[in-house]
Amino acid sequence: MGIINTVIDTLRSLGGNQQTLIEHTGIDGLILQDPNNRLPLATLLTLLEEGAKNIGDPNFGLHVGRQVNPGSYSVLGYLIISCHTLREAFELLPKYRRIGMDIGRTELIQHDTYSVVSWPPNSPLLLEQRYLTDMVFSSWINFIQLLHSSQDRPLRVEFTYPEPEDCSLHNALFRENLHFDQPINRIFFDNELLDRLLSNANQVLFENIHTLAKNALLNLDASKSTSSQVKQLLTRLMPKAEATIDQVTKELSTNKRALQRQLSAEGTTFKEILQELRKELAVQYLNDPQLSVLDIALLLGYAENSAFTAAFRNWHGVSPTEFRNQQAQEDG
Repeated sequence: MGIINTVIDTLRSLGGNQQTLIEHTGIDGLILQDPNNRLPLATLLTLLEEGAKNIGDPNFGLHVGRQVNPGSYSVLGYLIISCHTLREAFELLPKYRRIGMDIGRTELIQHDTYSVVSWPPNSPLLLEQRYLTDMVFSSWINFIQLLHSSQDRPLRVEFTYPEPEDCSLHNALFRENLHFDQPINRIFFDNELLDRLLSNANQVLFENIHTLAKNALLNLDASKSTSSQVKQLLTRLMPKAEATIDQVTKELSTNKRALQRQLSAEGTTFKEILQELRKELAVQYLNDPQLSVLDIALLLGYAENSAFTAAFRNWHGVSPTEFRNQQAQEDG
């Protein structure tokens, strides 16, 4: 919830209309008052997109990242600032990312004189959506300045989205070695920067917060239903045409009978979860004009466009193309 409130606070600081933003995203204001509430990634994406429209600034994600603080990412944020080095912080992010908000995977690769931190978002549809990447990369630079009290910048930054018309804020934050339309979001850092001992490094504090992070992760896993785990896995497996019960049981380290029994206890089945997820995502994907119907069929794990079209017609009574045209007429 911390990052959601950071988005709203940033909008307000830039003169945006908070009430309009909340109304457009359909968020209950009371939910925002409870720091323990967890909202889905789709809510964050909508907030960032609507926030950019609200203030008329495509750099909204960069602005949000500059306002990110340890509390924005819950215990994870405080774990980061208690680390001994930036490298240690980046190495811990993949393990504990779900404590804050699980929106992408951080991957660190070290070379002789530099290291590369890659950040692929959880969904391939987000590769050309700049707000989320801007927020994450800008927040990393913000944390570096906070921890080192210096103006150190990356050696190189790569973005998957097209080059914006105005890159002045990008240059101010990351310097000028920027590259767009790249296959993956990446930042290159000097090894000296990542391995430099942080001034506020404290072993006792680190161990205490690390214990809190471990407990938070255990509590998160314990509270997660089997059906929600299956749904999360299917979202990742469908674009690879691996959305089968055999693959899901393998990922969950269980067997088919045990999984079916657990899902039955929650009042659902594997087939129902897969169908409802496809039905939900199909509408979401059709709202993206950059995706063809074939693209959507493949993202949903269908081997053929005709199979997707038949399923969609069964759900909504019209074909995907007809549905998209109807939506365009309503929006127009």
